[in-house]
Amino acid sequence: MKRQLKTMAAILGLVVVAGAGVAQAQIIGSLKSDIPFSFYVRNKLMPAGAYTIAELNTGSGTMEIRSADGKSAAIFLTVGKQEKDTEAPSELIFHKYGDKVFLSEIVEQGEIDGAQVVKSKMEKRIEKAAQDKEVAIAIPLE
Repeated sequence: MKRQLKTMAAILGLVVVAGAGVAQAQIIGSLKSDIPFSFYVRNKLMPAGAYTIAELNTGSGTMEIRSADGKSAAIFLTVGKQEKDTEAPSELIFHKYGDKVFLSEIVEQGEIDGAQVVKSKMEKRIEKAAQDKEVAIAIPLE
């Protein structure tokens, strides 16, 4: 009986671990976009310009955004977000609070799971204190 319980616990543990990997965002390859304004990725201010976004380790949720000139880069964590429409165009979603803009989501056309950027403490603090309503900005990906 103890042996059966241990086996069932081990199987349950494997199912939980496997399920956690499935819940991560599935960004295939790298995505490119020209962003016409400066923005924050977590706590790092990124200037306007051309960027490439890629997942660092498949299924990890860890991603990198790098400027085309190589001068700006940031690594950030994402969580999977179920998309309702897989035919929606690939895009970056930004949240704007007053004059501060934060990268919020990455949506890839044809994929069920998008990638939601984990909010930094700074963004949470600004979001809570913002008197202006949050504005979402969508930028197309190449």
